[in-house]
Amino acid sequence: MKQISEMTLLFVEDERTIRDAYLPLLNRRFNKVITAENGEEGLSIYEEHKPDIIFTDIAMPKMTGLEMIRAIREKDKEVIVVFLSAYTEKDYLLEAIEVRPIKYFVKPINFDEFDDFFNNHFKDELKTTVYLGHNLYFDYDNSQILSKDDVVTLTQKEREFLNLLIKYNGNLVSYETIESMIWKDKFMSSDSLRTLVKKIRKKSYQDLIMNVSNTGYKIVVSD
Repeated sequence: MKQISEMTLLFVEDERTIRDAYLPLLNRRFNKVITAENGEEGLSIYEEHKPDIIFTDIAMPKMTGLEMIRAIREKDKEVIVVFLSAYTEKDYLLEAIEVRPIKYFVKPINFDEFDDFFNNHFKDELKTTVYLGHNLYFDYDNSQILSKDDVVTLTQKEREFLNLLIKYNGNLVSYETIESMIWKDKFMSSDSLRTLVKKIRKKSYQDLIMNVSNTGYKIVVSD
């Protein structure tokens, strides 16, 4: 994974004053920041530049931020999405869950909150080595589970599934989300999912991944 200082961010916001207010902060953190004034322009810029992160308002002329992200998600399940919204747009945020943003900010944004997000939470999203418990570490970049005595290699699907659970930070990940993020456009059978979980447990430890019946899975890190 890239470091945040190597990433390109697309900032989509129709209010120029807000764009101007946050551009200095974003420019300090990201390698490149590209702006757009509405979802239609943002979608066009995304197609051209393929940014790593999209930071977008929701209610905008021509195309909303939600419509833009839905269109992007049809092709790109991995791009990181952060929403910006006014108090009167909270109903939109209930719909926004389906496109899996990692954060949303409510206008007017508190500068300290905004800064803390990039200093702390967002940095955690980009970690490439994560402690799993039982003296095991997950190395995303090299698709490995590491211990002081051994190195176990993961398949691509095992790596992506484990990384998805880690990103949800102990919260439940539904079967629907797993299918869309890991199997993508292919059908996910219950047997294939159980087999995947079984293999990861064997390569780590049994209690690392917990099943919530008829709902999904979550990760449980224990010492």
